[in-house]
Amino acid sequence: MWKEVIFYSLKNNGVTVAAGKSVEGGVIGDDGKFYSNKLSDEFKRLEYKTFISEKTENKILRGELNSKKIVIGGHSPEINDMSTKYWIKETIKINPDGTRVVRYKKIFPDGTSSKLKKSIIFPETWSDTDIINSIKQIGDTEAIGVRVRDQTTIHRGTVNGVQIEVMKIGSYTTSGYPTGGYPMDLIKNDFIPIIFE
Repeated sequence: MWKEVIFYSLKNNGVTVAAGKSVEGGVIGDDGKFYSNKLSDEFKRLEYKTFISEKTENKILRGELNSKKIVIGGHSPEINDMSTKYWIKETIKINPDGTRVVRYKKIFPDGTSSKLKKSIIFPETWSDTDIINSIKQIGDTEAIGVRVRDQTTIHRGTVNGVQIEVMKIGSYTTSGYPTGGYPMDLIKNDFIPIIFE
């Protein structure tokens, strides 16, 4: 909830700054956005090359089960009706960029399955290598927002007509996915938008 004075705990010398107050490299505006006039120490990590661990790569492509038996990630076009590892309940829509919105379950070797998951799948013509390289490419762009509680940055861009969002902590990717043309609302998801001037 936005109040007249909004406090954010930015990692600038460990101080908490209020809306409208200058911080190193920019200012927090009354609208809650971080306006940058240079890359402060807080954002110098953006200079690093994006890294995707094998575990995160598998999560992005195949999906990973969390403690509630819900799949997180899972955006490879190999998630389809031809695979015995997935059950596609429905294709909700095919977006103009070729991405598909589907509801599916991941099937495990013991015959059990995950709960239904709604996900946006990359276009059928994209290989896993295309996906990972595109996520790295977008991850190497300037952040458009930062989530203060865990210092996650979000990056957004388009590769071959497909809009992609990437989240990172430092240079380490935590997630990457196609938006299907419907990018995340940053403020609703606790990100402070960054505007580079």
